[in-house]
Amino acid sequence: VATTLLQGVAWSVPGLSQLLLSAAAFKWAAFVALTIVVFTSAHANKLTWAMIFIVEIGLSVGGFFSEFKEVFFFAMIALSAAGVRLTAKQAVGGGILVAALLAMAVVWTAIKGEYRQYESQGEASQSVQVDVGERWSKITSLIGEIDEQKLDFAIDNLIKRMSYVEMFGAVLETVPRYISHEWGALLWEAVSRPFMPRFFFPDKAALDDSAMTRKYAQVSVAGAEEATSISIGYMGECYVDFGEFGMIAPIFAIGFAMGRIHRWL
Repeated sequence: VATTLLQGVAWSVPGLSQLLLSAAAFKWAAFVALTIVVFTSAHANKLTWAMIFIVEIGLSVGGFFSEFKEVFFFAMIALSAAGVRLTAKQAVGGGILVAALLAMAVVWTAIKGEYRQYESQGEASQSVQVDVGERWSKITSLIGEIDEQKLDFAIDNLIKRMSYVEMFGAVLETVPRYISHEWGALLWEAVSRPFMPRFFFPDKAALDDSAMTRKYAQVSVAGAEEATSISIGYMGECYVDFGEFGMIAPIFAIGFAMGRIHRWL
C-alpha cells in the first residue's frame, strides 16, 4: 500500500520522483525478509507467501516495463540467503518457475513494442494512458498474434539483450580511437546524481543513456523521442572511464560490495 502511494506521488511531483521511487523499492526488503522467515520456519504459512508472489506478478503485468521479473529475482535472492535446501518436489517447482519467467520474458519481448505504443496512446513518454482492463485485453490480443517469426525474433533479441556483448564491442571500437577516456567523469555522475534531487538542483542535466550510447558506441539507438533509454552498461561505462586495465578496479569494487552485503545479510 505504501509503495503504491509513493509511486503515485512520485509521478505527481517530478522534482522528487527519483527519491520517492527509490523509497518505494524498499517493499522488496519486506518481501525478502518475509521469504526468509517463511522458508526457515517449520510452522510458517507458505500459502500466504505464494498468494503474495502471485499478486506481485499480477500487479506488475501491464506496466510500461517488464517489472514481473523482479519478484522472481528477489525470491531467488531470499532463498539463497536463507540457505534453503530444496527437496526434489521444491526443485521441480523452482524449475517450473524459472521456465515460466523465461517464457514470460520471451512473450514480453515479442509484444512490448506494440504494447507500449498502445499504452502511451502514441505519446513519446513512459506513461500509462489506459486503464487496467483495457491493458489486459490488449496484452491478450497481442499474445494471440505471436507467430513463429515473431517468436524467433523475440528469442534472438532476448539473448542479445541478456548477453549485451555487442554494445560493449562497439564501445571498444570507438574509445579511445575516436573519443578519449573520461577518467572517472561517468562514475562521478552516477554516484552523485541520486543525491541531487531536481527539486533542489533544478539545473541538473537530464539523464539520457541513449545519447551516451550514441556518443561512445557510435551506434544509432532509440532515445527519449521514442520514450526509451538504451545504455552501454556499467561494464562499458567503466571502460570509457578508466580503460581496459583501470576498469577492473571499479568492477571489482562493485562485486566485492555486493558480496559483502550478501554475506552480511
